Amino acid sequence: MARSFKNGNSISAVTAKLIDIILKMPFDQRRRLLSDLTETQGINSRKHDRKDYLMNVQYMANDQLYNGFINNISSGGLFIECPQDTIQRLNSGQPVTLTFDHPDKKIHIKITGEIARIENSGFAVSFDDLLQGLVVPD
Repeated sequence: MARSFKNGNSISAVTAKLIDIILKMPFDQRRRLLSDLTETQGINSRKHDRKDYLMNVQYMANDQLYNGFINNISSGGLFIECPQDTIQRLNSGQPVTLTFDHPDKKIHIKITGEIARIENSGFAVSFDDLLQGLVVPD
């Protein structure tokens, strides 16, 4: 038996309406909605805690050298802010090689990974191997 809300809509009708609205949303809106919902529900889809870290980064993709800024970092990856014209040349799953200063050890790091996600402001990289020695505050 379906429960009803005060306005007479059943749970399945409300769920169907939500799904219909979501299916009509552009992908970026869906992603923001998912992020908002997981945050409000206390769901953390990240394997590794991250910390804010603003640092220049050089990266190689498509046999071309680029510059950008690290926005945040974890032992499993990072997010790079870069110009739109650069973003348009990149693809999810594409391998990248990055060089930057380690946030805690202050040594120069060269690490490989792949583009995990592309957004309007930049892209996320998942490292091939974990970044060692990263201290993330609680």
